[in-house]
Amino acid sequence: MSKVVLLAIMAFASCSLCFARNNKNVSLVFAPTDAATDYQPKHLNDFMKATFLIGNFADDRTSSDYIGVNNEEKNSPKYYSANGSVTDFVKKSTSSIMNQFNIKLGNDYDFVINGSLKTLFVTEENTYIGKVQIEFTMLNRNSDTVCTCLAYGDSHRWGRSFSEKMYLECISNSLFTCLNDFMSQCDPRVKK
Repeated sequence: MSKVVLLAIMAFASCSLCFARNNKNVSLVFAPTDAATDYQPKHLNDFMKATFLIGNFADDRTSSDYIGVNNEEKNSPKYYSANGSVTDFVKKSTSSIMNQFNIKLGNDYDFVINGSLKTLFVTEENTYIGKVQIEFTMLNRNSDTVCTCLAYGDSHRWGRSFSEKMYLECISNSLFTCLNDFMSQCDPRVKK
């Protein structure tokens, strides 16, 4: 093996080890510090009169490799990636949030809620800043579109650096504010 090839292999292995050392896998668990009582979605009463099925969620983020980054060390960012399916996590979290708002979910539904995940990311510098963006589509039983909206959620948390718990809380709270935005934009009173 030539010296050039050997040096290239060693350089690649060194970069891979450095990259791996600067990354962390996070098992996504819904862990909000917020609660449904913290929010007043505009159409909550109308949502509570119907039954919903949480449908399909797609991961349409521009970069689906990471869910967060720690930028405290200027020249050495530490990236966080999800250990498992981000869309499964978002779908389960959406169900959990809807349950906390006492919204009925089930197979005998009036509406289906589908989502396209555009952003789910936490940036850690001096604080944790989470952002979630989901394009929701609500369909009636005839598969007619009742509402489509781009909902935003964010969260600002302060806590110990490099804390997986803080990433989970920030993402979870951002999902709460995103669902609040969705239920404030979309009105299920449209005739079925």
